[in-house]
Amino acid sequence: MIDFNQFREHVVVPTLKYLDSEIPYSEEAVDLLMMTCAHESIGGTYLRQKGVTGDIGAFGVYQMELDTHDDIYQNFLHFRKKLIFKIDDLCGTDRASPRIDLTTNLAYATAMARVHYWRVAEALPSKDDTMYTSKLGIYAKKYYNTSLGKATSMKYVTDYFVWRDS
Repeated sequence: MIDFNQFREHVVVPTLKYLDSEIPYSEEAVDLLMMTCAHESIGGTYLRQKGVTGDIGAFGVYQMELDTHDDIYQNFLHFRKKLIFKIDDLCGTDRASPRIDLTTNLAYATAMARVHYWRVAEALPSKDDTMYTSKLGIYAKKYYNTSLGKATSMKYVTDYFVWRDS
């Protein structure tokens, strides 16, 4: 498992601040990505969906599927040139493949997960909201895991607190 505070301070926060000119930085987005990583990969424990081989399944600390990755490029980033340049710049000249980049490049995986959430029309819950963390869990379940996924919003929240407090 990746150390929660180091991942937050050395990967998530700097990556989101790097994207700030195109996607406004917020602490709520930091919390949402930390929660997503906590649940999807058990805080970075799994970098590849268990029991799946080849180019199917999910990859990286956010367990993003390649279809989702490709959809982000084709139907969102393609129309946002400044943002696509920032995202691509995170891989530099070492760009390998989405499977490898999502698995080995923490900043790239973080940026792609943020873009995935950014394209959702519904605003993130505010830290000022009552039940803020529960609302983040509902948001993550609804927009990252979908209604078809096995996870529950409460599992997102529980995994987040377990990782944060470990």
